Amino acid sequence: MRRKIFAPGARGFTLVELMIAGAIAAAISGGAFAIYNAQQISYLREEQFTEAQQNIRAAMYFMEKDVRMAGYDPYGDPNGKILPGFIQAKIGSIGISHANDNALATAQSAATQTIIYALADDPATGGYTGTGIAGGRPQNALTKTTSLTQSTNGGPAQPIIDNVEAVEFLYHLRNGKSTTFTSPDPAATSEDLLNVLSVEVTLLVRSRNIIKGYTSPPLPCTPGQLLANPTCQPGAGWVPAPDFSHYLHYMLTANMQCRNLVFREKVQ
Repeated sequence: MRRKIFAPGARGFTLVELMIAGAIAAAISGGAFAIYNAQQISYLREEQFTEAQQNIRAAMYFMEKDVRMAGYDPYGDPNGKILPGFIQAKIGSIGISHANDNALATAQSAATQTIIYALADDPATGGYTGTGIAGGRPQNALTKTTSLTQSTNGGPAQPIIDNVEAVEFLYHLRNGKSTTFTSPDPAATSEDLLNVLSVEVTLLVRSRNIIKGYTSPPLPCTPGQLLANPTCQPGAGWVPAPDFSHYLHYMLTANMQCRNLVFREKVQ
């Protein structure tokens, strides 16, 4: 029969020592997980913020390209007809017209191309309410996401970017007036459409998913909101609703010059 021989003074761990060691291990593991979780949240936040930036800048690129082409007319018209740069001007949509370089035609009517950008309530049908806010609500809470769409030559509206919460088109006219052509300002007249020199576009997009632990800060006032109320403070304009306050929001404004209309004489 074998007997276990212990060295003098040898002993095991007491229960208290085991509990202390377990507590230390748990604290270290908890700290490591907290650091990992924070880094993961930061990574996801930056990823979605970058995606929103790329989407909004791509949309601005397409719109600026067309706005800068507004009124482009290398063919001319034998009857002296002026090709309007815009076919509609609203706070939430814009209609642009210019000659189509790809059309092998000399008649202005045969070479004209029209492009409409709008905030659609339903990307599938291109439904549009005209307020510039997703869902067309009279209140300023943003409770629905939608798409910015493009329609060419009367064709169906095609989504350019998704997760758009709001859009604003501010028009700068030849007479020095700036307007969104929404109440209390009157709607755009045919003369107004011929005398737009530049368009200031503001887009508000949100992330695809909720960002854990993130709360959207107050959004700055848009140029149109500041025009209507020079004392407008952040949070007084477009406001995410509580259900959307934990999405990351990104706003961008760009001033687009109508280079083909700047040198025209005032049209009456």
